[in-house]
Amino acid sequence: IWTTAWIVCFVIAYGAGYGGIYTMRGSAVYEAFGRRNFGVISGALTTIMLAGSFLGAPVAGWVFDTVGSYTFAWFGGLGVAIVALIVILTMPKSFPDRRKKSPEM
Repeated sequence: IWTTAWIVCFVIAYGAGYGGIYTMRGSAVYEAFGRRNFGVISGALTTIMLAGSFLGAPVAGWVFDTVGSYTFAWFGGLGVAIVALIVILTMPKSFPDRRKKSPEM
């Protein structure tokens, strides 16, 4: 029974993590860049993600063939993710926040 419970937990977490990017990307692009730039930014993001998906497996295979371990490929992917996170967190908004702010009480 524990094996089934772990599989169910994995499927839920993996599904949310893997599929969540597709549902959250539109909201994130709109929040960061606004409606006017939505199409261009979404297209650029899709192109970059496609390039990463296309090149990831062959590069990891080359690293394994060269070094004999996937460790450097994992750390390389981690490095790319950390650089992307830093870029995202330091990126200024390209349009002002239009949400209504509640008055302070």
